[in-house]
Amino acid sequence: MISLRTNVTDHATPAIEAKIAACSPKRLRAIVGPALNSHVKRHLVGNGTNKKGYSSTNFWADAARGTSWYSNASDGVVIVAINKIGVRQRFHGGVIKPVKASALAIPISPVSYGHVPKDFPDLFLLKTKRGAYLCQRDAGAKGKESKTHYKKRAGSLGGNSKRRLRSQINFLFKLVASVTQKADPSVIPSADELMEVAMARIEEAVK
Repeated sequence: MISLRTNVTDHATPAIEAKIAACSPKRLRAIVGPALNSHVKRHLVGNGTNKKGYSSTNFWADAARGTSWYSNASDGVVIVAINKIGVRQRFHGGVIKPVKASALAIPISPVSYGHVPKDFPDLFLLKTKRGAYLCQRDAGAKGKESKTHYKKRAGSLGGNSKRRLRSQINFLFKLVASVTQKADPSVIPSADELMEVAMARIEEAVK
């Protein structure tokens, strides 16, 4: 969960201070809270889908549905809370390490995006010079990479020959020890943006 705290009384201009003073703390929170909550929800949905063009997992839509507001009656602070695992990580960034496994499985295919390895019971491990991968063979998925296998056939005249065996291999996950995600503060509205929304709503409601 990530929370956005806004205290309009700390940022009010002299022109709006009189209007705020005319409001009870309860009314002020009732004016500002829903406006901020709606704005944050629209911002989250506006983050769009993944950059690779894979089918959406509706991550940001789920984050918007998990967004709500509340306030502390004692200090008048309005808090918008986003109850969605992963939003804080995207905002702050940082290193991600495996918790219950020896490696992270990073989806690298439209087939595996939004899934975990246990969703594919027929995976096998393939180690290459570029790293270790969890792959699927002849599962009906259209992978971008394929591998050609050769098998020796004994007993032929002139020594062993090779019989080419082609099999489609779909690379679904890459196994890594950890990943470092860049911080992206733009996934939620800035403090200045939230303050503008709050002030505009106050000016509209308090005349």
